[in-house]
Amino acid sequence: MNPYRGEQQGFVPESSGLFGGYEAIQSFNKGLWLPMPKRKMNFVPMIVCSLVPWALFVLVYSLMAFQFHYSQPTLCNIVVFVLLFFVLVIGVKAGSVLSWHLHERTMICHTRH
Repeated sequence: MNPYRGEQQGFVPESSGLFGGYEAIQSFNKGLWLPMPKRKMNFVPMIVCSLVPWALFVLVYSLMAFQFHYSQPTLCNIVVFVLLFFVLVIGVKAGSVLSWHLHERTMICHTRH
């Protein structure tokens, strides 16, 4: 299933008639406040994307603000840089996945023409 080709959730553009013709005009005349089909939302990634950055911020802020920073400054800085390295690794992996998806999308667009 490729979402870039319109195959997601059973949407096939050729059979819907919304790219012109009489069916497209009828669909616009129905009004704006029609009930939309419900989309299933996955709450676990939403919670993880909210709580992990917050927990990381709280951890780094508490390390740098409380007694540990003043009693063990070298160890505190090492822990903060390890956490920074962890964040940078995740960012690089996310960037590589994004560039791979964009490359795949452009390859699909170039093969259609």
